[in-house]
Amino acid sequence: MDCPKCGAKNPDYAVYCGTCSALIKKPRFRSGWERRRSRIVIEDRWTRLKRSLKAAVTLIVIAAGLVLLMWLYLHRYSFFV
Repeated sequence: MDCPKCGAKNPDYAVYCGTCSALIKKPRFRSGWERRRSRIVIEDRWTRLKRSLKAAVTLIVIAAGLVLLMWLYLHRYSFFV
């Protein structure tokens, strides 16, 4: 593909000219579905592991909070004696 500004030869997939950096063709923006699909395909084992670890940590924090509340409820009168 030839640059309209300087006339240099560029590959067909080029968006900008390699010589003068002029815009050769408008960049193609992906639709929302294509972005989501590519994000799903790119997701690998580490990403899934991070998600599961976040969920596990959240459950541990909630469980620890409930244990603390139960302990405070059971010992509510022993602080005043």
